[in-house]
Amino acid sequence: MIVYLLTEAHGLIAAMTHWSQSKKNHLSTFSTLSCQLLVKPNFSQLKKIEIKTFQAPLRGTHLFAGLYINELIYRFCETNQSQPELYACYVESIQQLSQQQPIEKTIRRFEFRLQELLGYGLNYECLIDNTNDWFYFDPEQGLKPSLSTQKRHIHRSHLENLRDDNFDDPGTLSSSKKIFALLTGHILGKNQIFTKNILPKTETQTEHSER
Repeated sequence: MIVYLLTEAHGLIAAMTHWSQSKKNHLSTFSTLSCQLLVKPNFSQLKKIEIKTFQAPLRGTHLFAGLYINELIYRFCETNQSQPELYACYVESIQQLSQQQPIEKTIRRFEFRLQELLGYGLNYECLIDNTNDWFYFDPEQGLKPSLSTQKRHIHRSHLENLRDDNFDDPGTLSSSKKIFALLTGHILGKNQIFTKNILPKTETQTEHSER
């Protein structure tokens, strides 16, 4: 049996283990686990496992959001790469979902943090160097000023909100989603995030003012 574990010390780990009913019972999705691991370059060995902090099951749309976050980590992160900031962000996001906090805000903030940790953080100096109200995002070149107000372009106020970690504005959530979609297409190409297709429609999938 192959399992994927997100750890604070080693990042995402792919581990092999012998199937047993005991291990199956302790492999609780989203819970904090205590594991005895033999870490190896390709597939590590999971020897023992027990639940350290039980996470009450996510339900409904919050469950779909949690599975979406899990798939983002699986698709974008390399194994055996220590990323304590990602681990902390993940724990925070799952806690927010378990507390029934707004799904859209939780997802967009996690995507944005993941984008930064992948090395695609936004070049906010562009806002200082230019007086334009509109910008577009290129995954390879970052933010660029634009005179166009096309839907795929991003208003300055939304970028300022992202810079200030303000995800309360629906328009900012929509712009954050656009940016991450461009990054996803750049990295994964035609490969899709499967769980994205089962997420219910959110506010940013409806029309918003661009300001």
